[in-house]
Amino acid sequence: MKITDENKKNRIWKVGDVFLVLTIVLVTIATILGFSKAPGKERGSTVVVEVKGKEVRRIPLEDEATRTFKVQGLLGESEYEISEGKVRMLSSACTDKICVRVGWIDSAGRMIVCLPNQIVIRVEGEKEGAVDTVSH
Repeated sequence: MKITDENKKNRIWKVGDVFLVLTIVLVTIATILGFSKAPGKERGSTVVVEVKGKEVRRIPLEDEATRTFKVQGLLGESEYEISEGKVRMLSSACTDKICVRVGWIDSAGRMIVCLPNQIVIRVEGEKEGAVDTVSH
């Protein structure tokens, strides 16, 4: 079969289309990889526990020993664990247990939030107070 100019016009994918799609795919992959290695993955140094927006405990993360703590929230008692520089929620008085399913966190800026029980466990880093963004 001979390829004519009319057959070329009816092609669905043109060279420019393929180039555009490949460029979009490559930019998307580069963006995902860039965000996965973005700053903010700084290892945390302190766990801060808040209940109803007020800080109730501050614990350094440097110790390798496993320790468990209990904190009283709006609905009842929650238990969290610190081990090997990480923290996780072990149990909570809330019904949905999303805070428990978060698992271990250790990076500065990460947090575990239990909205029903009004408990926030967050990890702070060494460089606290640094400007994150500026808006005009």
